[in-house]
Amino acid sequence: MEPQPWELYFDTFHRRAARVPEQAFGRSELLYEAAHDAYQATTNQLTGEGWDAEEALTVTRMFGQVVKDWLARGQTDLDHLREDLRKHYDEWRS
Repeated sequence: MEPQPWELYFDTFHRRAARVPEQAFGRSELLYEAAHDAYQATTNQLTGEGWDAEEALTVTRMFGQVVKDWLARGQTDLDHLREDLRKHYDEWRS
Protein backbone atom coordinates (compact mmCIF):
# COMPACT_ATOMS: atom_id res chain seq x y z
CA MET A 1 0.00 0.00 0.00
CA GLU A 2 1.30 3.44 -0.92
CA PRO A 3 1.92 5.89 1.90
CA GLN A 4 -0.74 8.49 2.55
CA PRO A 5 0.17 12.15 1.82
CA TRP A 6 0.36 12.94 5.52
CA GLU A 7 2.87 10.09 5.94
CA LEU A 8 5.01 11.41 3.08
CA TYR A 9 5.00 14.86 4.66
CA PHE A 10 5.72 13.56 8.16
CA ASP A 11 8.57 11.33 7.01
CA THR A 12 10.20 14.17 5.09
CA PHE A 13 9.79 16.59 8.00
CA HIS A 14 11.04 14.01 10.49
CA ARG A 15 14.19 13.24 8.47
CA ARG A 16 15.05 16.93 8.18
CA ALA A 17 14.11 17.81 11.76
CA ALA A 18 16.20 14.93 13.11
CA ARG A 19 19.33 16.69 11.81
CA VAL A 20 18.60 19.81 13.90
CA PRO A 21 20.37 19.57 17.28
CA GLU A 22 18.15 20.02 20.33
CA GLN A 23 20.22 22.97 21.55
CA ALA A 24 20.77 24.59 18.13
CA PHE A 25 20.64 28.36 18.07
CA GLY A 26 17.47 29.32 16.19
CA ARG A 27 16.10 25.77 16.41
CA SER A 28 12.52 26.91 15.85
CA GLU A 29 13.47 28.66 12.62
CA LEU A 30 15.35 25.57 11.45
CA LEU A 31 12.29 23.44 12.15
CA TYR A 32 10.10 25.89 10.23
CA GLU A 33 12.54 25.47 7.34
CA ALA A 34 12.22 21.69 7.67
CA ALA A 35 8.44 22.09 7.46
CA HIS A 36 8.81 24.20 4.32
CA ASP A 37 11.13 21.61 2.77
CA ALA A 38 8.57 18.90 3.56
CA TYR A 39 5.85 21.05 1.97
CA GLN A 40 7.83 21.43 -1.25
CA ALA A 41 8.97 17.81 -1.45
CA THR A 42 5.51 16.41 -0.72
CA THR A 43 3.81 18.75 -3.18
CA ASN A 44 6.27 17.72 -5.88
CA GLN A 45 5.78 14.05 -5.10
CA LEU A 46 1.99 14.28 -5.11
CA THR A 47 1.85 16.19 -8.40
CA GLY A 48 4.33 13.70 -9.84
CA GLU A 49 1.90 10.94 -8.88
CA GLY A 50 -0.90 12.68 -10.74
CA TRP A 51 -2.53 14.82 -8.09
CA ASP A 52 -4.09 18.08 -9.24
CA ALA A 53 -1.60 20.86 -8.40
CA GLU A 54 -4.11 22.97 -6.45
CA GLU A 55 -5.28 20.00 -4.41
CA ALA A 56 -1.68 19.02 -3.63
CA LEU A 57 -0.88 22.60 -2.57
CA THR A 58 -3.98 22.77 -0.40
CA VAL A 59 -3.23 19.58 1.49
CA THR A 60 0.47 20.32 1.97
CA ARG A 61 -0.29 23.86 3.17
CA MET A 62 -2.61 22.30 5.71
CA PHE A 63 0.21 20.01 6.86
CA GLY A 64 2.53 23.00 7.15
CA GLN A 65 0.01 24.80 9.33
CA VAL A 66 -0.32 21.75 11.57
CA VAL A 67 3.46 21.75 12.08
CA LYS A 68 3.52 25.51 12.72
CA ASP A 69 0.79 25.14 15.34
CA TRP A 70 2.65 22.20 16.89
CA LEU A 71 5.85 24.25 17.11
CA ALA A 72 4.03 27.31 18.46
CA ARG A 73 2.69 25.18 21.31
CA GLY A 74 6.25 24.16 22.15
CA GLN A 75 5.57 20.54 21.34
CA THR A 76 8.38 18.03 20.89
CA ASP A 77 6.43 14.76 20.75
CA LEU A 78 6.65 13.56 17.14
CA ASP A 79 4.02 10.89 17.77
CA HIS A 80 1.58 13.69 18.63
CA LEU A 81 2.48 15.54 15.44
CA ARG A 82 2.07 12.35 13.40
CA GLU A 83 -1.41 11.84 14.86
CA ASP A 84 -2.35 15.50 14.24
CA LEU A 85 -1.32 15.23 10.60
CA ARG A 86 -3.29 12.01 10.15
CA LYS A 87 -6.35 13.48 11.83
CA HIS A 88 -6.31 16.66 9.75
CA TYR A 89 -5.85 14.71 6.54
CA ASP A 90 -8.73 12.36 7.40
CA GLU A 91 -10.97 15.36 8.18
CA TRP A 92 -9.95 17.05 4.92
CA ARG A 93 -10.82 13.94 2.92
CA SER A 94 -14.26 13.52 4.46
